[in-house]
Amino acid sequence: MEKAVKAYDEQVKTSRRKLAILGADKAASTYVLVCKSHLARQMMAEVTTTKTYENAETQEIKVIVSKHEKYVVREQRLAEHQQQDEHGNDIIPKYRVFKERIPVFGVSIKLHKKNIPRFMAKSHDTTLTQLSQWITKTLKAMVPVSEEIWRNLFLVAGIVTDGSWVIKNSAKVREKMRRMDLQSFSSKKQQTYDFSTMYTTLDLQEMKKKMGAYVDLVFEHMKWNATGYQEAKRGDEKVLLVHRKLAGKWLAANGKHGDTLCKKVVTPDRIKDWINYLLDNLYVQAGDLTMKQVIGIPMGASCSPFLANLMLFMYELEYFSKAIPSAAQKKDAAVKAKRIQLMRELSMCTRYIDDIWNPLVEPKRFQNICAQIYPEWLPVGKPESTGEKVNYLDMTIWHDGTQWQSKLYDKKEELVIKGLKINKFPHIQSKITTRCKYGCITSQLHRYSQVCTKTKFFVEAATNLYEAFIKKGYQKQKVDKHFEKFVMRNFNRGPCYIHPQTMQRRYNRRINVAQPFRCHKEKTTCRRASPSKSRTPKLQSMPLPPQPQPHPSTPISHISSPCHTPTSASPHATQDDGGHKTLTEVFQEISRSMGQHNAQR
Repeated sequence: MEKAVKAYDEQVKTSRRKLAILGADKAASTYVLVCKSHLARQMMAEVTTTKTYENAETQEIKVIVSKHEKYVVREQRLAEHQQQDEHGNDIIPKYRVFKERIPVFGVSIKLHKKNIPRFMAKSHDTTLTQLSQWITKTLKAMVPVSEEIWRNLFLVAGIVTDGSWVIKNSAKVREKMRRMDLQSFSSKKQQTYDFSTMYTTLDLQEMKKKMGAYVDLVFEHMKWNATGYQEAKRGDEKVLLVHRKLAGKWLAANGKHGDTLCKKVVTPDRIKDWINYLLDNLYVQAGDLTMKQVIGIPMGASCSPFLANLMLFMYELEYFSKAIPSAAQKKDAAVKAKRIQLMRELSMCTRYIDDIWNPLVEPKRFQNICAQIYPEWLPVGKPESTGEKVNYLDMTIWHDGTQWQSKLYDKKEELVIKGLKINKFPHIQSKITTRCKYGCITSQLHRYSQVCTKTKFFVEAATNLYEAFIKKGYQKQKVDKHFEKFVMRNFNRGPCYIHPQTMQRRYNRRINVAQPFRCHKEKTTCRRASPSKSRTPKLQSMPLPPQPQPHPSTPISHISSPCHTPTSASPHATQDDGGHKTLTEVFQEISRSMGQHNAQR
């Protein structure tokens, strides 16, 4: 036995020396075994043969860490070094502690795209983590202002829109669908597009220019269009107060504002300096090499989605800033109407980072417009999917001839069909709190109710969710409680009414468990759920006399019970030849029996 255990341990050590265990992209429970030598060659090819990276000016990591420490800790006060009290306990919270390490390469395998490796810079807890977080908070507070600028631009042509193409979830897609229903827009040629390699192809110098222009645009708009901020007047300079936990506030620049470790007073020059410093110091460690990223931005940084989104937003805003005034100034009424109609259709498009949904404009025309909007080094390409029904984000969208419809779409289901194991929800024995585990039910039901336009679509998705949690071993009583609570709060009246136990009953029917249907208004079993019981109508034409005790000479089996015999006036009455008698014959036989009994007495 000991020899077998030693042989097993030796085999495991040998496997670890030769193989790397990686996670699969979009499949957290699937692991991929890759030869370490092959993976190392792929990584070195990514670093050395592409133009994305170049050798850093110094290979000494301590030098780079020291340079970042000077800027982040001393100059900007975005982080600080850890300190301890007399008992050896840490004083500084972890989120403020400066981490003395640079990003390293991480990789995941795209099993849905021919096992292509995706290399990412793991930027969590590194020297520039706090800088990236403060950039994210600042840009997040500036986005509502840029959305207002977009809406004002379209109002020049009389077009009312809810905002730009930029979206952060499917809620804005539903808003676009609602607006298209109000304007009677329909389409049978929707398209979705995807920037294949957006993060790794972004021009950093161009990003600096576009982000500088974005910052100037937002602060200039707040200068001339915002009043009421601490007695600020129109035309006064504004600053943005960004807090670690609270939402950002616009304040007058001439006020007294404190700058601490938990809140920062952001001016246009300061946010520009933050962004430029971050883009100039994108270092990554690949084995023994220290590389610097000169093209694209790392996907692991927290501010990367905001930087990419807002850079593309500036390209889109510049295009419409020229197209909308040009369309509104056309002298020919017919040409003007066509151009404005095109702008109205384009206003219904959405973009989630690098995924675009175009519901109305023809494919060729939209591709030509995208070629005018985006630079040559960022091509949109051909549609990823097109037709009457398309899948976008977590939705399947189509027009049914009357209005726009959508239901839940899960991209991971295609991976399950291919044989991958998908783990969507926490295991019942995981270490997180019970409230967090069962809270996933409520959060998912909110998402389903937002995505689905019809009640039956929601019920189907919710039943699948119910089944998933039951199969994971969750307590049925608690699962029922969360489902019933959500349904009673959100589907308790009107045409969207859903019985609180609908999902439970549908699940029980799936596993072939007979459950009597009980009306929610009555405490009795509904007739339509009990087909085995007799459906003979009750006698209402005349009251039945009490049934007499049978005479010994008259067997009880020869007398049919009136309560189970249809009346002759009833459309269900039949003249059976199998021993069943009509009501008249029953009464005649009863009368004869009573007469004979009286005569004997």
